[in-house]
Amino acid sequence: MLHRSFGPAPGRRLVEQLLVELLVHGWDLATALGRDRDLEPRIARAALPVVREIYGDLPRTAGGSIAAAQSAPECAPALDHVAAFLGRRIPH
Repeated sequence: MLHRSFGPAPGRRLVEQLLVELLVHGWDLATALGRDRDLEPRIARAALPVVREIYGDLPRTAGGSIAAAQSAPECAPALDHVAAFLGRRIPH
């Protein structure tokens, strides 16, 4: 699957997007439940440049799929940085 094309997208891009979806919605759930948001730190660190590449140039609106990027403290877990880039507000 990683080496096949799916329309204009390479297979690896579909896998990356699925992984990002699982990570960020896991972050959403952990945040809503007041649980630890530091989920899969190694994977989250690897996902951040991918998220920037995939979603960096897309339109961002308050009511859209991706809101404006938010700030995250430098010392925040890697997944907080991914979530903030995708428009989530990071709890303090």
